[in-house]
Amino acid sequence: MQTVKNRRVLVLERTSGKEWKAVEAEVGGDRVTVSRAEILKSADEASAASSGPDFAEFANNGDVVLVSSSDTAVCRSIEVPDASSDEMRRMVALRLETELPYPVAESTWVWERQDNGGTDAGTVLVIATRNAEIEEAEGELRAKKKRCTSVEFDGTCLAELAVACGPAVDTVALVSVGAKRATLAIAHAGKLRYVRRISLDMAPTGDGRPDATWVSGLVNELDQSLYDYLLRTGGDGPERVLVAGEGMGVEGFVDALGARLKRPVEQAALPEIVHVPESATVGGELLERYPECVGALIAAHHRLRGERAAAPALRRQARRFREVNLRNKRVALICANALLLVELIAAAFGVRAAQMSAAKRTIEDSRPLLQDLTSVEDEVDILQYESRRQRSILDALIPITEALPGGIKVEILKITAKGEVTIAGKTKSVEEASDKAISAMRASKLLANPSFRGATRGEKEFNFQITCELRGGLGGR
Repeated sequence: MQTVKNRRVLVLERTSGKEWKAVEAEVGGDRVTVSRAEILKSADEASAASSGPDFAEFANNGDVVLVSSSDTAVCRSIEVPDASSDEMRRMVALRLETELPYPVAESTWVWERQDNGGTDAGTVLVIATRNAEIEEAEGELRAKKKRCTSVEFDGTCLAELAVACGPAVDTVALVSVGAKRATLAIAHAGKLRYVRRISLDMAPTGDGRPDATWVSGLVNELDQSLYDYLLRTGGDGPERVLVAGEGMGVEGFVDALGARLKRPVEQAALPEIVHVPESATVGGELLERYPECVGALIAAHHRLRGERAAAPALRRQARRFREVNLRNKRVALICANALLLVELIAAAFGVRAAQMSAAKRTIEDSRPLLQDLTSVEDEVDILQYESRRQRSILDALIPITEALPGGIKVEILKITAKGEVTIAGKTKSVEEASDKAISAMRASKLLANPSFRGATRGEKEFNFQITCELRGGLGGR
């Protein structure tokens, strides 16, 4: 495998209280090297504990990974007919309409095809969570001058940790016990297969330590979870069970769990791939306080090296710029030009001030890509590249702008290289999007196959989605 340059990564996870877990490390080389791990206070508590560590003390020149640990997150393995990736994605989206306790349009979701065993049916792993909770966490981080480059599902992080620190077995489970809940993740053949959250509402004893009733209740729930896994997958149960989080310090928990499950149960040990030098600043036992963050670092490490992680990330927006297999400088200018068009699009469609601010923040985030672009030759190359295109991006936007009624607010506009267009936004009347917009698109000579994908009611407006195609694609007329 080719040598990969180390990259600094900061993993942040917001807890149920107003605190953040923060772990910083170098990834991508031979191993993950942790340099710091701390519990950070939110803004309203920071004034009361100003002597504690602050977000500004962590490095600002690396990736920032947000770990999403929402109670509303959904992790499912579903069966769909084996088909092309585009067709399977559409089928998964339809299934999510019934699987999610909230509208698909208001969620961030990702899917991954699993082994179908040579049959006509395919098993797909789907992970989804509410947009609002991710946006709330990102908003708080932006206020602290931290901008996320990716979002990880906490179940994926635990599966990654289980595979890395567990023994060499086909199926391994890891349970992370926190103050308010326990999360069980099961990985098979190195891939995430099952996640379940267990609410811990059993009161501890007066000295703050869980009593025998608390331990027994959690053990019963975990036993039922493993039985549920067997029913859902039809396979064998985990050969080993690992315990991380605060459960590592609960007296008698590991032994009671092993006796109930009738299989080996042990405390998770820091995997060899993770190194904590003596110079590192670590506030507490790493796997007892930060298991999800450690798993996120291992996932980032694998992806940077071009290796597969236990499951796909919920979102990897900024990483795409670095993964494009083209000249870095040329890609940077193309990306910057595309981002600058965001303001033009926003002005054309009358997007609200909030979306304009978001577009400007995105442009600011792209500026590091331009720091080394001092050569005029690169700019000339890009102009020559644009001149060779048969259709500019702006030309592609004009028919879309003309077709949409004035009462529609566009918040998301995606155009693929094949000329496939996805439009999402808000409207006070569903008919504006389902009838007027679709009719105008059908009448356009430059747009084809318009389709109204549905609408969901918001507080004051409807959220809608429309798809269509540019005739001849983005590259031709």
